[in-house]
Amino acid sequence: DYNDNAIDEYAINSDGSLLPRYIVNSGGNGPVSITISPNKLYAYVVNAASGNIATYSINPANGMLSYASTLNIGGQLGSLVFTPDNKFAYVSNYTNAIDGHITVLSVQTTGALAQLSSTTMTYLSYPDKMVIDQTGNLYVGFKFNTDKDYTSIQPYTISANGMLLASPLIAVAGSAVTSLDLSSDGKYLY
Repeated sequence: DYNDNAIDEYAINSDGSLLPRYIVNSGGNGPVSITISPNKLYAYVVNAASGNIATYSINPANGMLSYASTLNIGGQLGSLVFTPDNKFAYVSNYTNAIDGHITVLSVQTTGALAQLSSTTMTYLSYPDKMVIDQTGNLYVGFKFNTDKDYTSIQPYTISANGMLLASPLIAVAGSAVTSLDLSSDGKYLY
C-alpha cells in the first residue's frame, strides 16, 4: 500500500478466494513493487519515495515475512528484476526528467543486496519496466525520451560480473512503455 507504507499478505484458499493474514511495514516510503527472488527465499520491496529496497526473508512453512535489511540507493526507484541464477539484480531509477539510471546490485548469500554500479541512460529518461530473459539479456522500457517524439526499449547483455553492455536502441511508437513481458519460450517481447 503506497500511502500506508505497508505490505499486505493474503492466503489463497482452495476456491481462489483471498484470506487477509497480516500487514508488514514496507521498510520505507511509497512502496511500488514487491519481487520474490528466483530461489523463492526472499521478498524485496521497492520503496520509490524513500529510494530504498527492503529485504525480507520468507518463512517456507507459513509464508510470513521477516525484515532482514535495507539498501538505500536514492532517487525515484521503480522496477526490480533478478538474473535467473540469483547473482545480480537491477532496479530502475530516475532522479529527474533527464537523469535515468539502472542500478546494478549483487545478491549476497544472506539475501541482502549490495550496490555495484549505476548505468546512466544518455538522452533517455524515466527507465521503468524491465524484464530479463533466460539467456541473460535485460530489456528496459522508458516512459519518455527527452529529445525525440518516441519512447524506447533498450536491450542490454549482462556480463559475467553483472555489468550491462548496451545493444542498439529500439524506437517504439507512442509516448511511454508501460509494461514489458516475455513469452514463455523467451522468443518474443511484449
